[in-house]
Amino acid sequence: MGVIEDAGATLQYDHFKFLITRDEPTDVPSQQLTSFMRALFQDRVMSATALKSTAISDATMLKQSIYEVVRSEMTRATYDRAKGSMDAVGHEVETMIQQSWGRK
Repeated sequence: MGVIEDAGATLQYDHFKFLITRDEPTDVPSQQLTSFMRALFQDRVMSATALKSTAISDATMLKQSIYEVVRSEMTRATYDRAKGSMDAVGHEVETMIQQSWGRK
């Protein structure tokens, strides 16, 4: 970002937020780091997180998104958690876009 600013561009961070990725809700160190980030950056951290998931890893190895893989080819509960996580992230991003356009 500094390089872009040094080149003369004016950057505005009105709609900039951090997304916590590879989140493990049952892992204490992961949750401590998540809490630290939320305390430090407050409303600059998205509410939704992208879970660390074997379903997402498997989809990535197949060069697919979680929306492209066949649910029946993996553990359904794992797939459902991963997809729910991605749905929540997508919904929050969509809401941020709508707000920036003045539509929400």
